[in-house]
Amino acid sequence: MFMKTVRNFVWMIIAAVSVLWWMSEPQLLSSTQFFQWRSALIQYSGVLSLALMSIAMVLALRLPVIEQWVHGMDKAYRVHKWLGIAGVSLGVVHWLTYKVPKWLVSAGVLEKPIKHTGGGPSGNNFFGLELWVKELRDVGLGMGEWGFYLLLALLVVSLWTVVKYKPFKLSHRLMAAVYLMIAVHSVLLIKHAYWGEPIHFVALGFALMGSTAAVYSLLGFVGRANRHPAKVVSTRYFPQARVMELVL
Repeated sequence: MFMKTVRNFVWMIIAAVSVLWWMSEPQLLSSTQFFQWRSALIQYSGVLSLALMSIAMVLALRLPVIEQWVHGMDKAYRVHKWLGIAGVSLGVVHWLTYKVPKWLVSAGVLEKPIKHTGGGPSGNNFFGLELWVKELRDVGLGMGEWGFYLLLALLVVSLWTVVKYKPFKLSHRLMAAVYLMIAVHSVLLIKHAYWGEPIHFVALGFALMGSTAAVYSLLGFVGRANRHPAKVVSTRYFPQARVMELVL
């Protein structure tokens, strides 16, 4: 019953992000331009992926208030795991939506779209923050792409059942660093047309929330206040309930 509540909560977040994204793309339904749809779907999959991964990062903090809300660390880990998998899966969709049309253009299947870079004679009317973000676009692209590849590799390591605890722990610590790369990519690459729209502030909010959790984890604060010396006396696993009895 409780997991159904959590699932409904996640679906509510997905629905809210979807509605806010749709509000920022009022002309999309009437458009027949493939690359306009591609641009919108790249943004949509990216923001959704960021949202789910950000929530997963917060769950990984093992904060008492969160564990009480999800009824235990085991349930918190389960939700964290599936949110992480869903976030990375959306990252795959995001990557494919960006890459596949480029491959089709290179193969001559699609015609390369004409890029409009500005309305002035120089083709560039960006100033201040806009210009700074534009100049960092290539940095954001690189961080996003390499962050995606690293995240895929770390996800495989963390889900591989033969991996022992220490490599598993290290992979999760590295995920926090990789998440920061993804967050920077998201902030720098969000469409300029979204600036000032609710979806822009939501994306920035998720990036800030997840980045705070990532830095907290990288500094080694997770679980520091709850460490106590103990000796394992025995363990017993119940496969049907997927529960392990641990006697200390």
